[in-house]
Amino acid sequence: MMNVLRYFLLIIFILSFQFCKKSEPGKPLPISDKHTHIPPGYDPTLYRNKISRANLTSWDRINDIVIDSTNPSKAYLTGYFDNSFGTFGVYTTGIVSFNSSNNSFAAYSSCFFGSTSLSSEVYTLFQSSNGDHYVGGYYYSASPTVNLKFARKTPSGTAFTHTVDLNGGVRCVREQGGDIYFGGDFTQLGFAYCTPILSMNTANNSSINQVGALNTSGAKLMEYVNSSWYITSPNATGYIMSSNGGLWALVGTGFNSYVNDMIQVNGKLYVGGSMTRNMNSSMFRNYVNEFDGTDWVKVGTNNLASQCLDLEYYNGKLYACMYNAIVYFDSASNSWKNACGPEVPAFVNLSKIKFINGKLYGVESGSFFELTK
Repeated sequence: MMNVLRYFLLIIFILSFQFCKKSEPGKPLPISDKHTHIPPGYDPTLYRNKISRANLTSWDRINDIVIDSTNPSKAYLTGYFDNSFGTFGVYTTGIVSFNSSNNSFAAYSSCFFGSTSLSSEVYTLFQSSNGDHYVGGYYYSASPTVNLKFARKTPSGTAFTHTVDLNGGVRCVREQGGDIYFGGDFTQLGFAYCTPILSMNTANNSSINQVGALNTSGAKLMEYVNSSWYITSPNATGYIMSSNGGLWALVGTGFNSYVNDMIQVNGKLYVGGSMTRNMNSSMFRNYVNEFDGTDWVKVGTNNLASQCLDLEYYNGKLYACMYNAIVYFDSASNSWKNACGPEVPAFVNLSKIKFINGKLYGVESGSFFELTK
């Protein structure tokens, strides 16, 4: 009987020691497989919630979303807004600022408080390295100038301090080597014909120079990659042009349809659009393609379900926006995958996506929204 009692006490001691060990301060208690099991097919990286941050009117157009270089939580939305307090909760036209830390909107500047017309809108805003804002578009009532296409102002300024006399709107602005480059629909600077991409020095805005020596038909998108400028036209289908300061030349064999967006990622150039083949239809293309230094090649073995309207790169992934879906490129499988779970309601006429301080936002007809996981 004594041996049985000793054996029983030994078992209790061992169990007590194990319990104390599991409950040792500073160490987490073990969690059962029941609590850590992820259901088959469940992807924790997918976005599963959609939250509207602003209800857009039928007149509102958001053309661009630009991250504030001095505050990654802040962005500028550019386009045409109905000067309505109901859209963003502030009176503004052309540009409105958005703070993602508290989901609030603010008017950009009193110089945009005047009336606008439906043909008047801001295409883009660019922040230079010295802090100045360059605004491109085709808009009215931007103090002190009307019928304005391109201008500069300080972030806190209430008026534009420099304007350029162009016969068409400015759609894209970049900075390279201390110069500001801007392109658009224009063909004349003052009364002289010019190329659709011009440059000026940030310290001497009175000196404006042409880039390249060939007059193309407008510049909608613009990127600087490996010592060359690349532009695509809003008016002509099928091509991207490049120039390293000389003549403009066709990049590769072009496309059979429009380019909607162009993005540079780690020295590589990607385009998204409605293309399915090259310009002479001899080679297949995807709705997203990469320039390999000679020609355009498909990104992914699977084709997107519809044309790509916008491209975004974040945290090592390339994202593409379509009319009714957001997808990302999975390099491991060389394929495009849905970025949203089945819980997200169907999108309606998506047009743009943007990561603001790590959060994903999008624009569709009727809403400026945020996606969360």
